Amino acid sequence: MPFLAFVIIFFLTLKTNNMKFEFGKATDITEFAKKNFEGMYEEYEKIYITTDTNDYHILRILKGYDEDYETNGDKVIIEHQMIGKAKQETINSMRKLKSILEEDDGGNYDYEVKDSVDECIEIVDGGFGIN
Repeated sequence: MPFLAFVIIFFLTLKTNNMKFEFGKATDITEFAKKNFEGMYEEYEKIYITTDTNDYHILRILKGYDEDYETNGDKVIIEHQMIGKAKQETINSMRKLKSILEEDDGGNYDYEVKDSVDECIEIVDGGFGIN
């Protein structure tokens, strides 16, 4: 493998406290978010983060609600929140991950309603896999 390719892969793939962050690929941060933000994420089944060129994407899976956020045990919502980032910025520490989540106000710019958590996880996966 050429040295430059190795350097690029090294910088795009960072592993922090058993969480692996790769450009364009979702990482499950459920345990971290629930532990560090008591009360904010407790209702969510799963929380993921993905990095792209301009933003961090936070994906939250909420079981038991419909499109109007009314109780419906048969439905699951996947919420999508975007947090802006500086160019070349990466998640290289737990402190950085925490600072990103501190910007999450619990709102979302988009959401979808599905019939199961597994359907929501397939959306998060997007064919690229989940760390």
